Amino acid sequence: MIYFDNSATTRPLDEVIALVTETMRDVFGNASSLHALGLDAERKIKAAAQTIAGTLPCTPASLVFTSGGTESINTAIRGYLEANPRKGKHLITSAGDHPAVREPARALASRGYETTFLPLDSNGCVDPDRLADAIRPDTALISLNHVNNETGAIHDPEQIASIRNRIRPETAIHMDCVQSFGKLATDTVTARCELASISAHKIHGPKGVGALFVRPGVRIAPLLYGGGQQRGLRPGTENTALIEGFALAAVRMAASREQNTVSVRRVRNALLAGLEGRADFRILSPADGYPGILSIAFPGIPSEVMVHAMEREGVCLSAGSACSSRKKKNSPVLRAMGVDEATAGCAVRFSFCMNNTVEEAEEAVQATLRVLGRYVIRRK
Repeated sequence: MIYFDNSATTRPLDEVIALVTETMRDVFGNASSLHALGLDAERKIKAAAQTIAGTLPCTPASLVFTSGGTESINTAIRGYLEANPRKGKHLITSAGDHPAVREPARALASRGYETTFLPLDSNGCVDPDRLADAIRPDTALISLNHVNNETGAIHDPEQIASIRNRIRPETAIHMDCVQSFGKLATDTVTARCELASISAHKIHGPKGVGALFVRPGVRIAPLLYGGGQQRGLRPGTENTALIEGFALAAVRMAASREQNTVSVRRVRNALLAGLEGRADFRILSPADGYPGILSIAFPGIPSEVMVHAMEREGVCLSAGSACSSRKKKNSPVLRAMGVDEATAGCAVRFSFCMNNTVEEAEEAVQATLRVLGRYVIRRK
């Protein structure tokens, strides 16, 4: 099976699986306990935080471990607004951001908050002038993705922060770095933004663990209440094994980040070169986006049909975001970019990782051509 759905999740590294298994077996103490097993678990968590902090970069004390990217994003948005009511009741995001951003923003309307959902330009990004115009005296938070999970479009944190600083410096910035962490440099994010969300299972780590970067001095309110773990910002017994697996995956990705980017670009280019002149398709991802994410529309073939047909050919891909691909509506990301309904309804996402090869791309091309040929014949 050729796996081209790495934006949905990645296969954990073998060494991550081994470490998580070992830690679950040998370091099973509660990190809040005072005996040796508990203290050992606490030391492991602190060491993992140090490792992850070094790859962002930030201080270990700036990290709050969560159950994944969704909880991290929700904590950033809801936690910040609840802890800072005097900052205002206006939120800015885009109509093409992840559901973990869009849905909390919509839910906050019942509490008197107003959200501006900015459209995306044809390259999948928010127009800087529109962002500047949207900032108001009561804008408390701007939340945008660093890399879009469907198209690979990249928002520049330096540019966003510059606009904010010029118009209303009191407004906080949250960046969803779930798709960029470990793949692109995120030092500008932690240097310019107040909050950032990351997750382990997009970088060959385990599912069920992520983290929220909170700049020192920024106040957030917890979404959970309990035993007061993690300075009360995210109470709950820490999962030592998953946190250790997260740290190992983070350091491995950081060590080979540039090499991995070159590798996924080769795979992307091989796929496009194989299709060029042999198939009718439209590229929806920007040329300057993250090369590991490629959105393509094959006119006349519904996304779900293409996904299932390709799976029968031994190739896994997705119909847009994995979080919404089971729903029958066209991609909100593509609609926000102004892509017409017919094209959006035929879009599929190929997403690559460091384990993918040019040979796999060439095999996927042949599979795609077989599917297209059968579909055209069947329609005729």
